[in-house]
Amino acid sequence: MNDKFETIKIRFLGDKERKVMKIIRLNKSTGSYTANAELIYIRDITPFYYTQYKKVTTEGGIFVDTEQIFPQDEFDKMVLKAVRTEYPNAKMQSLDINTDSSIERLKVLYGGHQIEQAVIYLTPDLSKVDIRSLSTEYELYQYRTYLDIMIPFDGFVPYFKNEGFFDNYDLKVADNVERMLNEALPTVKHLTDLWLRQ
Repeated sequence: MNDKFETIKIRFLGDKERKVMKIIRLNKSTGSYTANAELIYIRDITPFYYTQYKKVTTEGGIFVDTEQIFPQDEFDKMVLKAVRTEYPNAKMQSLDINTDSSIERLKVLYGGHQIEQAVIYLTPDLSKVDIRSLSTEYELYQYRTYLDIMIPFDGFVPYFKNEGFFDNYDLKVADNVERMLNEALPTVKHLTDLWLRQ
């Protein structure tokens, strides 16, 4: 029997390495049981996408308890809104990945999961548009982004294959939508990128 503790040094990640993990839990009733999975993606921390600290309690003027509040920017809101078309009760949670040991823990937790891709479709809202009035040269764009669904059990894979989630955007703000995606997508990573790049 090993009577010694293993000592592992924990390294805090700098701002360029530190990440925010976004988690949306998916539950699907199959009749006899509930299949579960998680839609997961990673966000880089940038000056415009940074944690805030809510000071909760103090002792002697020193803050001893805080809550880390990560933003939900327009990209996060779009993803959650789209997922809620299929999973109305879905909620988004954030995890601060701020040490190398937290990356190792995620690798242990998710390293054996099956990974399926979910497609988020962002489509122009044509419900208030007279299609006949549009010129044949009029250009419309659908945007797609691909995120991972992490599935803990092989038997659940068929229930989460080929997931697609849809959200609509108003044609009046089409330029803003494209700008939002161009700014956000370079900061979006796959969970496995965390340990593949170590």
